Amino acid sequence: MHLAYQKSARQIWIANVGDIKGLEVPLTHFMDMAYDMDRFTSTDSTTKWLKRWAAREFNERIADRTADILNHYGTLVARRKYELLSQLPFAFSTIYYDEAEANLAQWESLLAQTQSVYSSLDQATRTPFFEMVLHPVLAGKTVVDLYTKTAFNALYHQQGRISTNRLAQKVHDLFTEDSAITERYHGVKGGKWRPVMDQVHIGYSSWDDPVDNTNVMPALSYIAAPQGAGGIGIAVQGSAASYPEQKTLRLLSMDPYMPPSESRYIDIFARKNTTVTYSISSNTSYVTVSNASGSVSASSNISDVRSTITVDWASAEPGLSHTELQVRAGDGFTAALVLPVNNTFVPTNFTGFVESNGVISIEASHYTSAETKSNVSYVEIPHYGRTLSAVMPWPVTMGTQHPNTGPALRYSLYTTTASPSARLIISLGASHNHDPTRLIKFAYSLDGSVPVTVRPVSTVPPYKEGQAWQQAVIENGWTSVIELPGEVGTGEHELSLWLLEPGVVLQKIVLDMGGYQDSALGPPESMRVGV
Repeated sequence: MHLAYQKSARQIWIANVGDIKGLEVPLTHFMDMAYDMDRFTSTDSTTKWLKRWAAREFNERIADRTADILNHYGTLVARRKYELLSQLPFAFSTIYYDEAEANLAQWESLLAQTQSVYSSLDQATRTPFFEMVLHPVLAGKTVVDLYTKTAFNALYHQQGRISTNRLAQKVHDLFTEDSAITERYHGVKGGKWRPVMDQVHIGYSSWDDPVDNTNVMPALSYIAAPQGAGGIGIAVQGSAASYPEQKTLRLLSMDPYMPPSESRYIDIFARKNTTVTYSISSNTSYVTVSNASGSVSASSNISDVRSTITVDWASAEPGLSHTELQVRAGDGFTAALVLPVNNTFVPTNFTGFVESNGVISIEASHYTSAETKSNVSYVEIPHYGRTLSAVMPWPVTMGTQHPNTGPALRYSLYTTTASPSARLIISLGASHNHDPTRLIKFAYSLDGSVPVTVRPVSTVPPYKEGQAWQQAVIENGWTSVIELPGEVGTGEHELSLWLLEPGVVLQKIVLDMGGYQDSALGPPESMRVGV
């Protein structure tokens, strides 16, 4: 039961924003499992069940799309429970990996997909689809949007952006929209379900409902136009610092192997209620920027402009160099930005993941090879976890495995720097030591070294565990941080992992060569070459 239970219990619907009606889905799922578990013995059993459910509740035509929506919804809500979004610092980083923006963009995409399916339905079918599919996505996106903009409101206030106030107003608008979504649900079928959506879901300061039993607006910041010279400000990725408080800004480095989802950019923003022109120049011909000239104005919608940086790698100097970007403002002020350009080369015959900005990040299912030994192998659990999917040993009835005899997962890596203090950061599922005689454990080996066994889950009962258990609950999974002995040098490496018990569910692997930054989801997956 392990596989199907983890998928259904952790990631299908339970985290709805007070969605009592939506509980029909997991409850029906559980009852179907109890009635005939033989239908839930494969990695795609949950998706198949969702398609059957959608065909029965709505129609066959939208079954596949509905299952896809619910699977992606499960991934997004697994990242952080709604009542924990009010915790500070905000769960998703506004500084590193563009994480908060990317997370919200995925919610927005999912809502657009769900709304499209809803709009294609006849009126009679729209009502149940709204109750059980559209409402959870719409309400969830709204709450995530509200807290994300609250977090950026705080960052923008720190940086002195005049758009701080506009973001604060958007948070107010989203708070009002949340109430309207609740009323929309309560108005369905003549108010049949009133007041099931009245549960408080904004403003938690602990695990309990807010004491006055009402949603509470998060604290917001406001800014008056700063006095003194300079109407323009500049911010860059990876730092909360900004010009003019910091005269010279250093950008994150660029290299040819940056993750496909990453870019480098400069934010130009208004600091006063005036219009200021600007221009951006580069002292090297192979580094260019979009929106290289223009203006920012607090009185228009163009108070913040993003300029994306592009490098012509065929023309760039080999190795590490530095380009200076100058931002000149129409009011006479000039800022200098330093961009490290690391034009590294990986052998053309290498196949695997390449380091960028000090890390290699890999989704568990993107292994180079997965062994099968003694009828034990590995299977991918689609849509499980916080990012893409997960990998677990199979079958669930297997005995305890050992590195010298059990099957291994192997990952090919290429490091472009060396580190005497490299770390492995392993993201796992939420399994506990459910069998005290078979503790959750895995083993690792880098470049054929003697395998090291790791027990990531404490043997102390959860209610006595304290911080580690609380963090696992918050993150919906365990994270194991391993200090690697000796220096990890530049070049090609092979990482081997053995998942030694059926309860070990691997989600993500990061090799930290010194560039890892704290975030909810970790670095985006690195570039994979030769595939």
